[in-house]
Amino acid sequence: MEQKAPPALLRVLFATAVLSFALSMYLEQRQLDWLQRHPISVDLLSSVVGFATGGLVVAVVFNWIRERHHARLMHEPVAQEWSSAIRSARQAFGLLDSHEAHALGKPEFEAYDRFAAALWSDDPIDPAVWDEHVADMRSESAALLDVADEFAEKYEIDGPKYRTARAKFERTLAAEPESFDAIATELYAFTDTVDRLHYNLMRERLRRQAEPPAATPARRRGVAPALRRPRRRRPTHRTAGHQSGSLRGE
Repeated sequence: MEQKAPPALLRVLFATAVLSFALSMYLEQRQLDWLQRHPISVDLLSSVVGFATGGLVVAVVFNWIRERHHARLMHEPVAQEWSSAIRSARQAFGLLDSHEAHALGKPEFEAYDRFAAALWSDDPIDPAVWDEHVADMRSESAALLDVADEFAEKYEIDGPKYRTARAKFERTLAAEPESFDAIATELYAFTDTVDRLHYNLMRERLRRQAEPPAATPARRRGVAPALRRPRRRRPTHRTAGHQSGSLRGE
């Protein structure tokens, strides 16, 4: 999917569809008798409208799919880096997927599995178990904010949307320890927002690359003014007479 439909083709298809449709409307309103006498022309005009419209839709959809595919390829290494950076925080909240959980190793996986099952079950959690992990959750969340700030600055996504998501997650962390579900939900929302911000940035950069370059004023042909040879001044009559007189005086 290296190639894409060029903008010139999209403009041609759009103009063809609009003009042929406008012509068909005009003939239907003003030249209905002519249309009835020329059924083949009607079919040809309808075919032109359908071909241009269908080609335009296919080209636009193809470009959209290609843009998303390339943005995903550009985003994938950064997404893996982000996933590794926030793994410890997600582990503290029992949010690891099955692949990440099994990668912990058998003893640690069994302990994590029991902990995650206790956190996400409907049964009340043992206060001793809860108190043991609350401090770890909050410390990992605070560390996550620092990691996220460095990540956002590194990849130029520290804009208003990032700051809004960060502030919302930080406010949730300041809530009571019993609001585990709210903290876990906001953690997932915050990490997903950071991931999507970078993906959208990649799509925006691809759109900018697809835009035609701005027109620059044409340069004058020949040598630049600073490099041109200065013209010799043509002597006037007064200068010529002065020079001839001085020669006669000699």
